[in-house]
Amino acid sequence: MGHVPIKLIYSKRRTIALMVNRRGEVIVRAPRRAPLKFIEDLVEKRRDWIQQALARVTMGPIRQFSVREKLEFKLLAQERAEYFASLMGVEFKKLTVRNTVSRWGSCSRAGNISFSLRLILAPPEILDYVIVHELAHLKHHNHSNSFWAMVETYCPKAKQKRKWLRDNGEKFVL
Repeated sequence: MGHVPIKLIYSKRRTIALMVNRRGEVIVRAPRRAPLKFIEDLVEKRRDWIQQALARVTMGPIRQFSVREKLEFKLLAQERAEYFASLMGVEFKKLTVRNTVSRWGSCSRAGNISFSLRLILAPPEILDYVIVHELAHLKHHNHSNSFWAMVETYCPKAKQKRKWLRDNGEKFVL
């Protein structure tokens, strides 16, 4: 792929992840047994996406949020999560907001949920979708049909919101 260096990191993971970080480094994380040819083919297949991601990294300054803005966002996320948790009949233990790049949210088996600060830039219905998605993991620790049915029950048009995140999320660089 031209003269763009690729950093390859092997680990215990099961899937291959391709990312471009804020410094413009292209990183591939792959399972230890993934064939190099497969990884090379994937990078070649995603060449256009990589070039677009590299262009975005150099597009301008990174958005900084004040402590107050971060706190207000965390309070909003907490309020929305409590609202949806009560509707869905689930309980979470702790909510955190982090400046993550690779995930919009996460849910631990211990019942803690976490959200990316990048969601501060998203429309409210997208934040609600991510919250419902993570809360559904408290009942379904996978992405089974039951999981998606629960998400759709409490967040109508979840598929469209998920697609919106895929199509627009990479614009939310902090």
